[in-house]
Amino acid sequence: MARALAAALLVCFVFVCGALSADTPADQHAALIDFYIQANGGSWKDSANWNNGDPCTGQWYGVTCDDESNVTGLDLNTNNLSGVLTPLIGDLPYLQTLYLQENQLSSTLPDGFCDLTTLKSIDIRDNDFSGTFPDCLASFANLVSLSAANNQFTGPIPSSIGELVALNRLNLASNQFSGALPESFEKLYAAQEIYLQDNAITGTLPSSLFTLQNLYSLGLGGNQITGTIPDLTGDNFALVTFNVSYNLLIGSIPESISAPSRLSTLELSHNQLNGTIPASISGLSQLTILNAGNNMITGSIPDLSAIKNLVTLDLHGNSLTGNIDSIATSTSLQILDISNNQLTGTIPSLAGLIDLRSFNVRLNKLTGSIPELSGTYVNLRSFDVYSNSLSGSIPSSLTNIPSLTSLSLGSNALTGSIPSNFGNLVELTNFDASSNQLTGSIPDSIGSNVALTSFTVQRNTLSGTIPEAFYSLTNLQYVSLANNQIQGNLTQSLAGLTKLTNLYLNFNQLTGDLPAVLDNRPNYVFNASNNAFFCPLPDWCSASPTGDGSCAPCVDNKDNNGGLSGWDITWIVLGSLALCVLILAVIGGVAFYVIRKRQQNADESAPIYSSPAEQSLYG
Repeated sequence: MARALAAALLVCFVFVCGALSADTPADQHAALIDFYIQANGGSWKDSANWNNGDPCTGQWYGVTCDDESNVTGLDLNTNNLSGVLTPLIGDLPYLQTLYLQENQLSSTLPDGFCDLTTLKSIDIRDNDFSGTFPDCLASFANLVSLSAANNQFTGPIPSSIGELVALNRLNLASNQFSGALPESFEKLYAAQEIYLQDNAITGTLPSSLFTLQNLYSLGLGGNQITGTIPDLTGDNFALVTFNVSYNLLIGSIPESISAPSRLSTLELSHNQLNGTIPASISGLSQLTILNAGNNMITGSIPDLSAIKNLVTLDLHGNSLTGNIDSIATSTSLQILDISNNQLTGTIPSLAGLIDLRSFNVRLNKLTGSIPELSGTYVNLRSFDVYSNSLSGSIPSSLTNIPSLTSLSLGSNALTGSIPSNFGNLVELTNFDASSNQLTGSIPDSIGSNVALTSFTVQRNTLSGTIPEAFYSLTNLQYVSLANNQIQGNLTQSLAGLTKLTNLYLNFNQLTGDLPAVLDNRPNYVFNASNNAFFCPLPDWCSASPTGDGSCAPCVDNKDNNGGLSGWDITWIVLGSLALCVLILAVIGGVAFYVIRKRQQNADESAPIYSSPAEQSLYG
């Protein structure tokens, strides 16, 4: 009530003053004042001169005028506007530019919006506008650019947009528009950019879109579009970017995909496309991004050697077969993801791919060894060959690339040891060499891998002790050394790994006392079962989600008795004494028996006389 009263008083004031001056027309002045009130002007980042004097001659921030003091522009982008758009907006009939992007304006667009027929450029993206978009744009004959992305508009896309014959840029991405694309879009002859991704658009791809001769960027990804990719043969030679990823498209990639010869970005991922990648795609000599991942594409990777500027090749999550030799010819490659296919053969030499940033061939059937990475790979951040059938050792050249942040070598048949120069990977955060046949020990140089957060080497044949330098890696969160032959003790230095949440040491040959430094650490997962740690076990063993068995079994111990408790020694001493007594008893019994037996034999061999006289006679 108070806001409405204040607005009314201000409007009355403006009309009175307007009658006495030749400045901004009173109705336009009043519209701006109400705009300020409705959009919470008191909280704007910059509201210089607003509500002071005349909007045009007083140079209100963001307001532009023509020579006759008519308001022609309103530019208040990124200015912390909130609330709603004034219903008096239609009282700015000379407005040509409306820039309100990146604020927090909400509610629906008022009816007065349809009266702004002189607008040439509208940008209201990145707000919280909602409701349906007014279907009144047919009279906006001069509109060149319309951007309303990242709001909450619903309902169908207005068919009147197709009447905007001067429109060259349309951006309605990231809303909740639904329904099919209007047929009127075929009349957007001046359109150069159309962005409708991340909505809920249904229906099929109209082939008429590909006859718009000026269209160079078409973004329809992240919708629910069905059907097939239409024949692209036509008059559109301008198309540079084509994005229909994350839809429900079926069928194969048409041979005519190469018809728009200037195509630079082709995004077809996350659909249900099948068939093979047409060989004609090699005719797209200006292609820099090819993404057809997560489909049902079969066949082999075509020859891409003619595409000299290919930067991104993403074909992951298909059913591709054959070798990957053709990637070696794409010397401009920065991102390669052909993971989760059925590719075979060996990894070719990567010597020519010195611009690589990410190399991902995981979950295939590749054999042979990891090639040496000779040369300078200053940008390589991720190298992933997980779950193949690779053999041989880890190349020392691979662990000599300081830019690497992720190195995944797990689930192969790699042998040898972790290279001694492992510490050169100073930016490495994730290392996985699990489920191989690695031997040797964890290198001492690991202390230099200060960025490491995850270290996974379980299911190998690693031996030796955990180096003291390991405990200096204070960023560690996940460690698995399980199922190896690691020996020695865990030290109190474990307390320094304050970010550690998961530690797996089970099935090794560790011994000694488990330090109590992990007591009172919530949500901690620890497994050190099937080692030889001394009893009693610390409290945190039972506190782990894996339960009491997370450290079991343990062995009894007393500090300096070779691993034997006091009771062990007592029973050994008593047993030894009993054994001695038993042995002496046996010896004594045997001696008594022998003496007794000899006595008996002597008695039996003595002569028998009938009388003393006879004994005297033969004595």
